Amino acid sequence: MSPDVLAAVNAARKVLGLRPLKGMPAGRQKDACYCPLANALGGAGEVFSFGFRIYEGLGLDATPEQLAHEMAAAWGTYRLGREATLPHSLRQFVSDFDKGKYRHLEEPKENQVA
Repeated sequence: MSPDVLAAVNAARKVLGLRPLKGMPAGRQKDACYCPLANALGGAGEVFSFGFRIYEGLGLDATPEQLAHEMAAAWGTYRLGREATLPHSLRQFVSDFDKGKYRHLEEPKENQVA
């Protein structure tokens, strides 16, 4: 995994008021709400093919639109509404994870709730 992945995650975590991570958490393949990236961002939203959509009601002073703007600025990308475009490193990570490249990050099936 590229070091750019964790750097991008920690830049977004800073925007969300979260402490930096030393590694990526486990997650579910092809699950926008529970993939490692969504889990790394504290459940603040969901990942989709090219971006991250921020949820309402996070208990932060900023609106989802403001958070998306700050996240896009931290990533050097752009935002549309409450969505921040993912940088290439994160898009590649999500794609590779969904293809099974990072088996060590797959959440065990017995821990998954249907």
